[in-house]
Amino acid sequence: MDFLAVLPVVPSKVYVIRLIRKRRSRSPAGVPDASIKYRPSDYCPMKASVWPLERTRPVFEAIEYSRGLRDRLVLQAEIPELGSYSRWANQFTRELLPYYDEYVSTVSSRVMSISLQLSVFILTMCTIFAPKSVVDLGSGFSSVVLRLYQRSSGNRIRVCSVDDSADWLSKTERFLVAHDLPADRLFHWEEFKHENSAFDLVLHDLGDSSLRRESLSKVLSLAHSHSFIVLDDANVRGYNLYVRNLLDEELYRSYCLRSFTIDFFKRYSMLISPKNDHSS
Repeated sequence: MDFLAVLPVVPSKVYVIRLIRKRRSRSPAGVPDASIKYRPSDYCPMKASVWPLERTRPVFEAIEYSRGLRDRLVLQAEIPELGSYSRWANQFTRELLPYYDEYVSTVSSRVMSISLQLSVFILTMCTIFAPKSVVDLGSGFSSVVLRLYQRSSGNRIRVCSVDDSADWLSKTERFLVAHDLPADRLFHWEEFKHENSAFDLVLHDLGDSSLRRESLSKVLSLAHSHSFIVLDDANVRGYNLYVRNLLDEELYRSYCLRSFTIDFFKRYSMLISPKNDHSS
């Protein structure tokens, strides 16, 4: 039987120790192998790049759990306002819940829409950093959240919502208009992917998993040196590993937002920030 103990060692590293009492893997002849003793290679350095055993789901989930706890502390140190996140979360949950309940009952569903938890995190980041430009890749309830912030800021920010589906753009527009929210700057991805502007905040939740991977390099190019990029569905192992393999650790920091954004369906997000003076 395998046991995984996830032990935080220092804030920047977490090691996964595989404590093996007995492993019953079988040879082609069907005979159990001998018990496997603990090996030093069972230590997993905690970093952005992908460790081979992380490709197995139990190890991936254990590492992500620890990474989420570590990165919450790191972000709260780098962004002191997040130390009061529970206060922000309570306030914004109350504000967003009526819109969210209506949206998932009349337009989409809870499993298709971005989570209320991620919505609250996005609104918190907007409140803390007051971005002047935001792009929402994958229109829907995220468009509602960002335009609520746009309205509360006196329409002093530029919000673009993008989708690869004209039908979803229409649904988004109808919901925005029905709630007297700004409904301009709605773009189809085929039009927007040639955009050369940089945005203060980028939310990437576009299309299916293949389009998200295919468009990721373009998404990174929409950020400037002080931008934040939020990738939804970081709980999807293949996508998560793809992103961290693609990122240049010399240029970007990645943070697991599991502790902030995990929802009923165990979905959560990742935050990416170009390496600059956010944390200096």
